[in-house]
Parts: sequence; C-alpha cells; structure tokens
Amino acid sequence: MCSTNQETIEKYTQIFNESEPITLEITKPSEQTYKALLTPTQNGGVILLLTAPIGKQEEDNLEFLQRHHLVPSQEQCQLLVGLSNLSSNEKEILLKQATKWRAVILPDNPQEAVKFIYNLKINNVFTQMQKYKRAKINELSDKGVVQFWESIS
Repeated sequence: MCSTNQETIEKYTQIFNESEPITLEITKPSEQTYKALLTPTQNGGVILLLTAPIGKQEEDNLEFLQRHHLVPSQEQCQLLVGLSNLSSNEKEILLKQATKWRAVILPDNPQEAVKFIYNLKINNVFTQMQKYKRAKINELSDKGVVQFWESIS
C-alpha cells in the first residue's frame, strides 16, 4: 500500500514498465484520458474502459474522444451492448470499426458493465482495438501539441 502521492506515482510507473504490459484500464474520463492518444504499442497505451463523466473537464475529454472517433458512437455502443444478437456480417463490420477505437464507455450499472466487458472480450472487440493505428490527423499526431501552440501564437 502506498502512503504518499510520490509512492503511488512511483508504483504506477513501475507497473507500466514491467514486462507484462497492461492492456485494459478502468478509469474516469479525467487526466488519464491522454492514454487514448497513445498507440497500443507505446508504454501506457492501454484500452480505456471509461465510466460516466462527472463535471465539465471529463465531459470535454469525452467529447474530444468522440470528435476523433476514438470511442464508439452512440449507435455503435448500442450495437456493442447487443453484440451477441448481431448477424455475422454486422459483427464483422463492427469489429472493423473497433480498430479505430482507443476507449469504450461502460454502462452505469456495475452488473451491466461486467457483462459488457465480458462480451467485448469473448467477441474479440478488445483484440481488434489492439490493432489501432493512429490516424493522420494533426491534432492526434506525436507533434500535435507543438502544432497547436504554433498555430495560435
């Protein structure tokens, strides 16, 4: 158990640097949302399982992910909830779309969230999400922050 913030940060860093990479992380769409900008091959490039946003910053973070299609749309979320009822063609299309996602939004109900995560796992959605390749969008590139500040200065 960590007793200070510094110990927590050091332990967190140690865990991410271990040989077995973490691939899924349940979190709020808060400060950890930056991980959605990393590719799965980068250290810390986990798939985020996001809880409902609380407050303006978290809503803004989620809106950014939605604007860049890094999370499923509302329609895609509905399809994911009913994944086991989809035809093989519908499932194939959805799995192809999953290669563009870096996060999913969990249902509010804990029991539903567990079922949702399990269904994503057994239907290979997480496997497809691990195939993510960053789009050629300036705002999402490795130099996105530099480009942003140059454009407004």
